[in-house]
Amino acid sequence: MNILKDLTLITASFNTPIITKNMLLSFQDLHFGTDILVCENSNDNETKNILKEANINFIISDDKRHSPSINVLLKAIKTRYALLVDTDIIFLRSISDLFDTFKRENFITMGEVSVDSMRMYEPRIHPCFQLIDTHFLKQYNIKHFDEKRCQDRDPLPGIKNYDCGSSFLEDLRSKKAKIGNINGHGYYFYHYGDMSWSHQMFDPNILNRNDFNKGSHGFTHIYTNGLKKLEQYMIENKHFSDRKLMKKI
Repeated sequence: MNILKDLTLITASFNTPIITKNMLLSFQDLHFGTDILVCENSNDNETKNILKEANINFIISDDKRHSPSINVLLKAIKTRYALLVDTDIIFLRSISDLFDTFKRENFITMGEVSVDSMRMYEPRIHPCFQLIDTHFLKQYNIKHFDEKRCQDRDPLPGIKNYDCGSSFLEDLRSKKAKIGNINGHGYYFYHYGDMSWSHQMFDPNILNRNDFNKGSHGFTHIYTNGLKKLEQYMIENKHFSDRKLMKKI
């Protein structure tokens, strides 16, 4: 295991105790002792009880949306560096070499710089896996999510539309920040997608219904996961099912 000093793993969750626990277990297996901070926004206590038992820090955001919760997390951590991840990733190997490169090259952030296929949104740094130098953000008062630009509305052609990570990338580029572009999916981690912000807690009865939740952009997101994806996730991560998070001392 490699303890990543001066770094905090941060993640925002909503009613996803199974995948939040599994993600943290996969991280702990490789980096036990590294700081962790979770923003759990739901009223359900299962995730909070799992974290309490392991003595892992968590906070609650007054704003129940995913993107503003990232601002809360970045403001709350004490370390210089943050590793922002979605809860629906599983770590495949240690990121110690990547973190060393990040610091040595003086990157301000490192992650996958991407453009959506429909080109409705501005380019963004994908928030599913992203290293961040928080000192730079504080120096220039940069937020990961800017409410003024990322308004709750349907994306409209011909105007600037912002997804989570879009305004962040725009602000960093305006400050000439050094940005590392890396897609670690399949190497450092596996990202399942569309499972990190949910109401259903993997209840098959709910999964068979059309449950909708208002997304942070203002248009309707479908947060129910197809049974095929759920089955894949549960089979591939069965080895985590009976385990508990390691207790931080």
